[in-house]
Amino acid sequence: MNYLRLRREFKMALLEANNLTKKFGGLVAVNNVSLKAEKGVITGLIGPNGAGKTTTFNLITGFLSLTSGKVIYKGEDISRLPATKRVYKHITRTFQIPHLFNDLTVLDNVMAGFYPQTTTSTLDAILRLPKVIKEEKASYEKGKEILVSLGMEDLSDLQAGVLSTGQQKMLEIARALATAPEILMLDEPAAGLNTAETESLSVIIRKLNQSGITILMIEHNMKFMMELADYIYVLNFGELLAEGNPAAIMNNSEVATAYLGKEFQKNA
Repeated sequence: MNYLRLRREFKMALLEANNLTKKFGGLVAVNNVSLKAEKGVITGLIGPNGAGKTTTFNLITGFLSLTSGKVIYKGEDISRLPATKRVYKHITRTFQIPHLFNDLTVLDNVMAGFYPQTTTSTLDAILRLPKVIKEEKASYEKGKEILVSLGMEDLSDLQAGVLSTGQQKMLEIARALATAPEILMLDEPAAGLNTAETESLSVIIRKLNQSGITILMIEHNMKFMMELADYIYVLNFGELLAEGNPAAIMNNSEVATAYLGKEFQKNA
């Protein structure tokens, strides 16, 4: 047993996806895939278009139901827990295409992320009870703090719909942070970003991880992934092809041939 394998066995798995399978009729989109997101680790999931990466994310977060397999979070089987309930477990995700409230301001979008932490009812809100006002004020102040931490404070009063792609991606992360995630799942966060935005995002993800947030991330930008991830899983045609640290993945000839090829060698 090598040192890396030994180290991983003693590290706590915050989330485990065990033998995930998803069939759409006769099509097997994900077949018997198992992976772990260990506490405090940045874990990557890579593969070509159609490899099953986003489907795997959707299975883990409850946006798709499992054909078979289990999702274990902090020792609890959450396989049948609805997506809307998993955020209450502090499992939060972003999307390839940002899902924002485009007619609301940047700050209002972030404040919406605090909803799972609120204790007021609809009736409380209608009556404008003191605890409603107190929670709204707290959400406002914490939302401002999140925007400042991401360098977005100057955008707080703009409508989300007028933001650039890079700004919208950052806003999705800001709103995700409002849910106080223990694990943050990022689906292609660098897609559509320019070089400067990608570098800035890399710094932010590293800081979030250092603050104690576990990261599970899909990304096509291999340079970005190899510099950030501590451990990487590789999918191909819905099946797990390889796993290992970035160096092991980079030197895996089967991975290089199947997925990365010349572009990987150039960017690595």
